[in-house]
Amino acid sequence: MYKKISSVLAIVFSCQLLLSACTDKTSVAIKETSKQHSLHVIQVKQQVLPVYYQAIGTVVSDKRVDISSRNSGFIKQILVKEGEKVNKGQLLVRLENSIIEGDIQQSKAARNKAQSSLQDAQTDLTRYRQLFKTGSVSDNALRKVRLSKEIAENALREINAKLKQAMAQQQYSRITSPVEGIVVIRQKRVGDMAASGVTIVTIESESDLLLESYLPESQINKVKVGQPVEVTIDALKQTVQATVIRVIHAGNQLSRRFQIKLALPKTEGVLSGMFAYALFPVDDEKSPVIPSRAIINRGGLDGVFVLDKQNKIYFRWLHLGRKINDSIQVNAGLKAGEYIVAIANARLREGDQITTSDIQP
Repeated sequence: MYKKISSVLAIVFSCQLLLSACTDKTSVAIKETSKQHSLHVIQVKQQVLPVYYQAIGTVVSDKRVDISSRNSGFIKQILVKEGEKVNKGQLLVRLENSIIEGDIQQSKAARNKAQSSLQDAQTDLTRYRQLFKTGSVSDNALRKVRLSKEIAENALREINAKLKQAMAQQQYSRITSPVEGIVVIRQKRVGDMAASGVTIVTIESESDLLLESYLPESQINKVKVGQPVEVTIDALKQTVQATVIRVIHAGNQLSRRFQIKLALPKTEGVLSGMFAYALFPVDDEKSPVIPSRAIINRGGLDGVFVLDKQNKIYFRWLHLGRKINDSIQVNAGLKAGEYIVAIANARLREGDQITTSDIQP
């Protein structure tokens, strides 16, 4: 029994010696790999930064026009398709106008007849005036001829008015685009009946685009008309400067959210219906800010080398915020007053020494 205990103690003692030797070798290795560097070290500063509320939205056209007919009639032609670009004044739809054409021809014939009647009445009036001067006709006869001329004039005016109305009806059978844009919906087909106020096609202007977004009741009073807002178009990965043009102070009774409309600058590639999000400045806060070039990526995470009181550096992971020119906001991981390596260097290791002459506030 004694021999067994002695053997176990001997084994334990041997393991302790091995572990001690390994620890000594590891410490030696660390001492051997630790290096001194002459690097620029800066102190972390705080800045007053705006606090943003991020709201999602959709790009829409400020000029969405539903094209309809003023007259009833069968659709003879629809000359555009969905997705097609159209110019202002371009012909979109033709309606069947055979009845209107018949009215125009009848009105023109009646006008010609009325003009002839008026010419005859004018000739009679001229002749009767001369006869009246010589006493060949009575005053009553002259008055009747003058009345006939006036009746002929009134008849001609009435026929001209009908002809003008028929010509207008003919013009309404040709429907043109009031704006430059793109056809987004075709709600009717050739042969369908067009009626007054019933949409045939819908056109959206590409030049006047808005971002429609919504804010909760806690933020709506912090946004003003004319306020600049950064908008990121998700599909294009592009940020543009928009302007608040409408704040609808009547919220949805269920969601308690209020509609905001922002005017977007003319940007190539931006289309109605695209997803975007806006950053509304609603407050201010103090936050650490460091140069972007101080950031180094390790293991898929971003961080910096922080200097301790012994002028040794240690890597620290950070939770970063938004970029501000050549700097970046730090949400967590650093405090104002700490020192960091100003320019990231992949050769730096944990525990490396920084000479005190290179530390600058």
